[in-house]
Amino acid sequence: MSGILRVLGYIRVLFVFTVPFAVLVEESGKPGPEKREEVVQNLKEEMENIGVSLPEWLEGFIDPLLGLIVDVVVLLLNRAGFFEHSTD
Repeated sequence: MSGILRVLGYIRVLFVFTVPFAVLVEESGKPGPEKREEVVQNLKEEMENIGVSLPEWLEGFIDPLLGLIVDVVVLLLNRAGFFEHSTD
């Protein structure tokens, strides 16, 4: 049980790191999928920097999991009106 709680704690931390990474990448003007992949890569690097170690069974799903976290954070930021979108 403590392993699951540890993973949930890491996911919470990753949500926090996603916000500044998403904001920085948003200003790049790249297409959405490229921005998403860049944020996922930034999160993976940050995980390595802070020593996040996930269980082996979760390692194979890290890219989809991080992508989902990015999607949720960007959705919430969009709903809050954080990002400005052109009407062109």
